[in-house]
Amino acid sequence: MSDAICPTKPLLAEAIAQAQDRIAMMSDLHRRLYDRTAYENGLAPLMTDVLHEVFRDLPVLVSVDIASDIDLSLDQMTAISLLVNEAAMNAAKHVFRKGAGTTFKVELLKQTDGLRLLIHDDGPGIRRDSAGERQSFGMSIMDTFERQLGGSLRGRRPW
Repeated sequence: MSDAICPTKPLLAEAIAQAQDRIAMMSDLHRRLYDRTAYENGLAPLMTDVLHEVFRDLPVLVSVDIASDIDLSLDQMTAISLLVNEAAMNAAKHVFRKGAGTTFKVELLKQTDGLRLLIHDDGPGIRRDSAGERQSFGMSIMDTFERQLGGSLRGRRPW
């Protein structure tokens, strides 16, 4: 079937290619993060490297603030890194490539009731799908890591 007969064919191919790229990137990152030596200097330097890789061709100011007195398991550090990576990839696509923001910040804070991971960008916020119920692939991935960490995912969602 030609593209003229099926105008959605190029869009579908692009969506599949993007999903494949995202999965390949996460797979490579996952292998890197499960190397115990990756965290020798703590989570902050690794997180900074991950974010600079995601935003390598974009003019984004990256800030990483991780409390030094936090004791995390390898699984927790990996889940946090993958969750932040996914949020960064979403921000790169929906905020920074569109020129709708310039700053991405990650904070991991120790609180009396546990830890708080804050991920900020200066974009317009997360928009709901036009159908109102469908969840994006990226948000599904972040929800998975949120459950793995035993936390709750909340965000600024103007609609």
